Amino acid sequence: MHYYRHNIGDYRRDTSHLSLLEHGVYRQMLDLYYLEDGIIPSETQWVIRRLGARTQDEITAVESVLKDFFMVGEVIKHKRCEAELAVYKHHATNSVANGNLGGRPKKTQRVSKQNLNEPNNPSNPSNPSNPLKTEDSGSAQAQTPPPAYLGDQNESEIPAKAKIPLAVSWELPAAWGMDAEALGWSPAEIIREAEKFRQYYVAGKGGGTRRGIKGWRQSWSNWLQNAEKFTPIRRVV
Repeated sequence: MHYYRHNIGDYRRDTSHLSLLEHGVYRQMLDLYYLEDGIIPSETQWVIRRLGARTQDEITAVESVLKDFFMVGEVIKHKRCEAELAVYKHHATNSVANGNLGGRPKKTQRVSKQNLNEPNNPSNPSNPSNPLKTEDSGSAQAQTPPPAYLGDQNESEIPAKAKIPLAVSWELPAAWGMDAEALGWSPAEIIREAEKFRQYYVAGKGGGTRRGIKGWRQSWSNWLQNAEKFTPIRRVV
């Protein structure tokens, strides 16, 4: 998992007692936790090495943060992170299942109009042995439109040229979030704008809009440009 939501209010409420050094350790620890999908050995020395703690103050800060925010057993666990990972895995599982329901239409055998009406032609609709009669269900399935766009969860399952709407549970793809960060947007601002974007195209005036994945990414870029114009004083870079 390479992108996660950061609630500033919750974070400040739970970490007001931390020093600046401990804040840095805690944020690095959260990043490590998500990158490793919550599989963190309960060896403090392993964590210290992975975080790059070198001085005694840094090592003490790591030990303090582990004690305050993580449950140390056979593996190290964090309640909030586990909940976020569970939601992410649930969406990923659903997206795979949805993707398996659709797909690219299968190629069907071409039949010339001249021979179609011949009684003995297997493709003649009046011929009892017409194989197309037994393939109706398959043809209907092949014509099933691709699922709505969820984000990273099902992007690989959607044909490049398919025009699809945003799903109600759409989440900002990690790459799009990194694009916004590169332009100077903070994580909190990215999350806020992504939610506005989702609501506009799911239930707002843009509801029902269908675009290819590249088109949606361009729409996100345009959205940020417009937000920049209408909110000139919004952040400190």
